[in-house]
Amino acid sequence: MRNALGRAERLDVAAEWGSKGSNEYSVAVSQPRVGGQPVTVEARVAQLFRNFLRHSSFTEQLRQAAVTVSTCAMPHAASCRSAR
Repeated sequence: MRNALGRAERLDVAAEWGSKGSNEYSVAVSQPRVGGQPVTVEARVAQLFRNFLRHSSFTEQLRQAAVTVSTCAMPHAASCRSAR
């Protein structure tokens, strides 16, 4: 969803359900022009669970939180991620 509060922000929500209990969820919020400066801040959280028990003997679980800051002058974004 774009421009939900009238300040050009963006909200992305995704959910996927698979077979045998595999699923993935994510939520991201992006805010351009923070403090009137050409800086974009994005925050994202996600959870992933994959079940491979049908073909193998393991499951996979990932939780992630990330904050990214980028500017027009800095072509590469600086980010901080935490995965568990």
